[in-house]
Amino acid sequence: MRFIVEFWRVNPIVALGMTEYQWISLALVILGTRLLFYRIKFSKEEKKMAKDPVCGMKRRRTKAAGASQSQGRSYFFCSKSCKEKFDQNPEQYAK
Repeated sequence: MRFIVEFWRVNPIVALGMTEYQWISLALVILGTRLLFYRIKFSKEEKKMAKDPVCGMKRRRTKAAGASQSQGRSYFFCSKSCKEKFDQNPEQYAK
């Protein structure tokens, strides 16, 4: 901000007719909006994740190494070995 004041010889707070309190309020509103959008994006990413019932690792459903159906539900796995363990005894891991 010092650069603006020195280069243009204008104080932007005074030039736009806003008090320091109004500038701070505006900055907080912008920051709050950014945080809200980040939270919405983060929650959408969480919905795309699936927890491996064998080892507990979280993976994106699109990048899962395999998937199985048991009791009307879909289960996603981080590796083929976890999928094989689940397929041998699905009742043990399906909760």
